[in-house]
Amino acid sequence: TGVQTCALPIFLAQRISFPAIAEVVGSAMEQVRNRTVTRVSDVLDADREARSAARVEVERAVAGSGARA
Repeated sequence: TGVQTCALPIFLAQRISFPAIAEVVGSAMEQVRNRTVTRVSDVLDADREARSAARVEVERAVAGSGARA
C-alpha cells in the first residue's frame, strides 16, 4: 500500500533493514486516525495522511540506522 511504497525504496537503497519496513508501516498506521469511508475523497485523504506519517517514520528509521537519508 501507500505506506509501504514510502519504505521500500529506502530499504532497496540499503538505508534501512528489512524488519524496519514493518516497523515503519506499523508506526505510521498507529498515527492515522480511523474514519468512516463514504467517498473516494475519504480514501485519498487517508492515503495522504498515512504517506505523510510514513515519511516521518522512514526518516526516524534512517536516523536510527546511522545511514544518510
